[in-house]
Amino acid sequence: MLKYFKPQNINYKKIRLGSQRDGGYVAPEIILEKCSCLFTYGYGGDKTYEDDFIAKYNKPNYIFDHTVQQDSWDIGIQHFIPEGLGINQEENNVKNVRDHYNEFNIVGDILLKIDTEGAEFDYFLNVDIDDLASFTCGLIVEVHWLEQEANQIKFIEMMEKINKHFILVHVHGNNWGEEFDYEGFKVPRVPEFTFVNKKYITESTPDNQDYPIPEIDFPNNPNVKECDLSFLKQF
Repeated sequence: MLKYFKPQNINYKKIRLGSQRDGGYVAPEIILEKCSCLFTYGYGGDKTYEDDFIAKYNKPNYIFDHTVQQDSWDIGIQHFIPEGLGINQEENNVKNVRDHYNEFNIVGDILLKIDTEGAEFDYFLNVDIDDLASFTCGLIVEVHWLEQEANQIKFIEMMEKINKHFILVHVHGNNWGEEFDYEGFKVPRVPEFTFVNKKYITESTPDNQDYPIPEIDFPNNPNVKECDLSFLKQF
């Protein structure tokens, strides 16, 4: 499982958007510049990433979450829609990303950000990854509860599927989720991953720098030390 945490260096500058604590994420500038808009699945009231994205790039943001008690709202080019992420639209007011893409008449590639408290597994295991990759320049995905053996199995299958069209370029551990022991290493229970669509990449090599990266990675909980990612050096 640990080999799927290993990021690649694609020789593009990375920047952080959002808070210097929980809510901030790191991505290469190329996918921020190339995307036509940002799709966010999972809200919870924190939108510092989305606000920074709009402020820096002046591109639309669509926020989807069916688990919060809010009606639809619009603030300029930022939109909230009380619908979730899923494949089976007959359950729990969810839709596929492709359906939202078509519904809002999006043109061009989107940046897709997902923090759905475990729903990410079933989504990626069932989505048509070829279709998703055809209109998505990058993925920012928070993965949940990897200490559970069932989720480890799903995680490997999910990463194999994503890796068909995307390359992992950044990883960080959300220290609110703490760590667990796995094959002699401390591993984050809730890791955060950033991927870039292969069509935007001309070269990649194993990224052997130290993680977390100073200056752009910060602890989600500032009162607790960062998650240990030293195991990345083993791959």
